Amino acid sequence: MLKKIRDGESRNVFISDTAILELVMVLKAKGFTIDEMLTLLGALKAIMRKYSIKQVKTLDLDTLVLTLEFMKRGASLFDALLAASAKSLDNTIISDDKIYDRLGITRIPLRK
Repeated sequence: MLKKIRDGESRNVFISDTAILELVMVLKAKGFTIDEMLTLLGALKAIMRKYSIKQVKTLDLDTLVLTLEFMKRGASLFDALLAASAKSLDNTIISDDKIYDRLGITRIPLRK
């Protein structure tokens, strides 16, 4: 994906606050230390800066309501959060997870 961004094939790519929250939660669950997580988040910030990837804030009451609606349709908490965030922006997500297809979110696969 970074190659596509660098080559201009993908433009206006951004990362939602919910995606960053999921990253931190996964790292914590896998036993990463706080210092390791801070290092990884620093690396993420550097990558975002290098590739002009913007962070967007989507976590609000409307997003949480839509998250619960998506959970009623079978999505996990973070899949539902990410879908609701995508819906609030441009209805598009970069993912190989097919749950987003079922939730009506336009999905750009990482792998072809």
